[in-house]
Amino acid sequence: MCGRFTLTATKEKIIEHFAIKSSFVYKARYNIAPFQPVVVIRMPGKLEFLTWGLKSQFINVRAENITKRTKRCLIIADGYYHWKILGKRKQPYYVRQAGHGLFAFAGVYAEDTCAIITQDKAPVLVLREYYQKWLSNKFSEDIAKILSNNNDTLQAIPVAMIVNNPQNDNKECILPLHAV
Repeated sequence: MCGRFTLTATKEKIIEHFAIKSSFVYKARYNIAPFQPVVVIRMPGKLEFLTWGLKSQFINVRAENITKRTKRCLIIADGYYHWKILGKRKQPYYVRQAGHGLFAFAGVYAEDTCAIITQDKAPVLVLREYYQKWLSNKFSEDIAKILSNNNDTLQAIPVAMIVNNPQNDNKECILPLHAV
């Protein structure tokens, strides 16, 4: 399950990575929570903002529930949070690519809302080479390849508990625990 994520990259990096052709206004986010606006791509080259929470209910959809009628999108991020139970408390971890790069969650949308696809309780990332195929909304044997959880290049870093409050939306959320 994915309950919080980040998008801290510069506007220029987003434009370059996703070949965005239209202008947009953007602010770095360090603690994006459900039912807030998120940056998505439904058509190649066009960035949009949708509300995270499919029809204000489901923030995640399991990969096995994707059908031929499901409308697909890319949800842009550069990290997400995962909580691990340690004794009597849940320790938050910031999960990101080793090179701090951008990536896209496999997403689905309905009207002006969206959800992140998960598999084995983790968000599914769409590899850059599959962005176009994912957005084409064609259902083929490649879907299994796209939806195979591509989290091999990620690293998890323990962070401070401040991330538990969605009102905390600053750089301190992603600082390694020993640096806080």
